[in-house]
Amino acid sequence: MENLYVVIDEFNGVNGIYEEDELQELVKYYSEELANQIQRYYTIQEQFKYHFGILGKISKYYDFFRISENEIKDFLSLYNKIAPNELRYEIIQVVDEVEIQEFIKFVNETKDGYQKYKDNNYQIPYQTIIVKYPEDEQNSEVFIKEVNKIDEIIECIITKELKRLRNINTEDILDTKYSYVLELLDIYDKLIKETFSNELSYALLNELKDIFEYEYTFIGIELEIEYSNKSVKEIQKSENVKTFEHVIRK
Repeated sequence: MENLYVVIDEFNGVNGIYEEDELQELVKYYSEELANQIQRYYTIQEQFKYHFGILGKISKYYDFFRISENEIKDFLSLYNKIAPNELRYEIIQVVDEVEIQEFIKFVNETKDGYQKYKDNNYQIPYQTIIVKYPEDEQNSEVFIKEVNKIDEIIECIITKELKRLRNINTEDILDTKYSYVLELLDIYDKLIKETFSNELSYALLNELKDIFEYEYTFIGIELEIEYSNKSVKEIQKSENVKTFEHVIRK
């Protein structure tokens, strides 16, 4: 898991999102912004009287190579003493770089996105999942479903894969595809025996993706998964889906 630092102003607006190794950028940006504001709006006498002492203490963090969480706390404590708008931060945890980019995109592009993220148990409130399933090297099928119907996509892909394997000689299946068949059946067994939350369904779909792509490593086909906070109908009407040039199933 990785930590993301979400910088929030006194009106609960998100002012920035930083990874742990970017905290020095946070310090530099807000130090420079604060110094410029003070220079712009205050006389030299006012700067000497009210600001230079704190700016001197802030400056020691400016040249740090790495900044720790405790140092960010100290920095913002000093910053808030003289800044026109107070800042604070909250830490959220994400799994990987993909999730980082999805989170940043959602917060930046969605009105009250961060609050909606928190209200949804610190998960992006996706409405829809898009799965591009390659039937062979030239043709694919695109499934577009509400996220609470991921199990339907999983079942459909497993069924299609088992039908594909029926066309292979039985002896060849035993020699080369036996473990793949067992893994597909294992996922299907989990699917029918468990009541899945969205989070567990995501995990099961990703498990299916991993074994699918391992099986077809030498062909180079992939099971592409994308999530969206748009509705199924909105996505079906969008240009992005039209450019897939594949069968689209609802």
